[in-house]
Amino acid sequence: MSVEKNNGKMSGYQIMKRLARQIKPVSGYMGLCITGGILGQLTILGTLVAGVGIICSLAGIEMLLNTGQWMIVLFACAVLRGPSRYLEQYFGHHVAYKLLAIMRVDLYDNLRKLSPAKMLDKKNGDVVSTAISDIECIEIFFAHTVAPIVIAIVITCLSLILCAVIWPMVALVMLPFYLIIGIVIPIFSARSGRDTGRAYRSLLGDLKSCLIDSLKGIKEVIVFGKGEQQLNTIDKKGRAINEVLHKLIRHRNFVMALPDLGRTLSRVAVMAICSYGMMIGEVGIGGAAVLMVVLASSFTPVIAISSLSGSLLQTFAAAERVFALEDEVPQVAEPAKPRKITQKSGEICISNIDFTYPTRPNQVIQNFNMEAKNGEKIAFIGESGSGKSTALHLLLRYWDPDKGEILVGGTNIKDVSLKDCRNHYAMLSQDTWLMNDTIEENIKIGNPNATHEEVVEAAKRACIHEFIENLPDGYQSNAGEMGSRLSGGERQRIGIARVCLRDTPIMILDEPTSSLDTLNEKSILKTLYTEFKDRTIITVSHRASTVAGCDRVYRLDTH
Repeated sequence: MSVEKNNGKMSGYQIMKRLARQIKPVSGYMGLCITGGILGQLTILGTLVAGVGIICSLAGIEMLLNTGQWMIVLFACAVLRGPSRYLEQYFGHHVAYKLLAIMRVDLYDNLRKLSPAKMLDKKNGDVVSTAISDIECIEIFFAHTVAPIVIAIVITCLSLILCAVIWPMVALVMLPFYLIIGIVIPIFSARSGRDTGRAYRSLLGDLKSCLIDSLKGIKEVIVFGKGEQQLNTIDKKGRAINEVLHKLIRHRNFVMALPDLGRTLSRVAVMAICSYGMMIGEVGIGGAAVLMVVLASSFTPVIAISSLSGSLLQTFAAAERVFALEDEVPQVAEPAKPRKITQKSGEICISNIDFTYPTRPNQVIQNFNMEAKNGEKIAFIGESGSGKSTALHLLLRYWDPDKGEILVGGTNIKDVSLKDCRNHYAMLSQDTWLMNDTIEENIKIGNPNATHEEVVEAAKRACIHEFIENLPDGYQSNAGEMGSRLSGGERQRIGIARVCLRDTPIMILDEPTSSLDTLNEKSILKTLYTEFKDRTIITVSHRASTVAGCDRVYRLDTH
C-alpha cells in the first residue's frame, strides 16, 4: 500500500484517511455503531423537545402535539436511550478491538518479512512499543472518533434544518459556531501539537527499549557495577518523557477550554437571537424554547469531537509509527512468478558472489564459489568477520548477493518464493532461540506435526534425552524465557534436536558445537554425519575437530 507523505512525515488528514480505510472489513458493525449513536442523540433531543412541549401545553401555549402525545414522545425517547447507547458503545468497541487485532497481525507479518536484514538497525524495545503500545493507542480513533464524527455531522445538519424550519435566521447565526468548534479548533489543535505528540511516542519507545536492554543485561549490569549509571540513564529518559507529557497536557487543557467557550458564546447568541425574534414576532415562546434546548444539546457531539483532538495527537503519532514499519520495503523481494526447487534436492552451486552490507563500507564476500552435491558435508572456515555466517544468510536469502547467483537444485533462489526457499533448509544458529514453553514444544519447532516418539528420537540424536528425562516434568518442563532455565550447551543440544526433527534435504549448522565439550561434540557430529548421509550439511566452525569429517572445506578470507 502506498503512503502519502509530507516532507517525510504523514499529515493528520493522510493518517486519518488511511486509518479510515482500515475499517472496510468491519464497515457493517461500524454502521450499527453510528446508527446507535445517532438514535442516542436524537433521543436526547426528543426528550428535551418533549419536555418543552409538555410545559408549553400545560401553560396553554399551542404546540404541534397535545400534552398526552408529548408525554408518549418523552417516554419513548427515555426508553430508547439505553438500547441506543448500548448499541453505539458495544459495536464501537467491537470494531476497535477487531481492527487492532488485524493491525497487530499485519504488523507482525511485515516484521517477519523485514527480518533480519531490515531489523538490524532497529531497537527491539522500540519495535515492541510500536507493536503493542502504539497500536493500542489507535483504539481511540476507531472507538471514539469515526462514529462520533459522523454522528456530529448528522446531528448538526438535523439541528440546522430544524432551526431553518422555525426561523432561518437562527441557522445562519449558529452555523459559524458549529464550523469553528467542529472544524477550526480540531485542525488548529492537530497542527499545533503534532510535533509534541510525535516526540512523546518516540521517547516512550526509546525508554521501553532501554528498559528491555537493562533487563536482558541485568547480570552484566550488576557484575560490572553499572547499576547506578543505568538507573540514571532511565531516570533521564523518564524526565524527558515527563517534560513532553506536560506539554501535551497543557495543550489538551487549552484545546478543551476553547470548545466550552464557543458553546457558552453560542448559548448567548441563541438567547439573543430568539429574544430578538420574539420581539419582532418571527418566533413564538414555544418555538424559542425549542430552539434554545435543541441548539444547547446539539453542540454536545460537536464538542466531543473538538475535545478529542488533544487525545488524537498521540493517536496520530502512534499510527504514523505503525505505518512507517508496515510500509518499509523488505530487503529481498518475492519473485513475480515463483518457481519450485526440485524436491529433496540438496545440490548447491554458489557462483562468483560478492556482498556488502548496506550499513558497512567494506565488502564482506568477494568472488566466492562453492559446490555441494546431494549428501555431501561441506565446511566454511575463516577468521571472525570473513563472511562465513554471511554466506549462510545469503543461502537462506536473508539478503541477495550484489553479484553472482546461488542455485539450489539447479534453480536460482531469487526465482523461488521465500517460504519455499527456507522450507528447503534446517538451520541451527550460533545462539539457539527457545520459546518460553515446554522443551517438547521447543524441539517440535523443527516439525510441529511430530509425535512424542519422534521428538524423543531427535533428543537422543542430540545427546540430551537423558538430561530431559531427569527434569521434574521431563519433556513438559518449561525452558524459561529465551531458554533461561537451561545452560548454553543444553540450549544448543535442543537446537540440534530441532534440526534433526526437520525433514529437509539441506542442514545448515552455524557453530553447532561451540557450547559443547569434546565428548558431546564427537557424539553429535558422528550422529549427524552417519544418520543423515542423504542430506547435504553445511557447517561453519572455528574448531578443526568440527569440520574434520567434512568432504570439502572452503576458506573465506577477510577483505
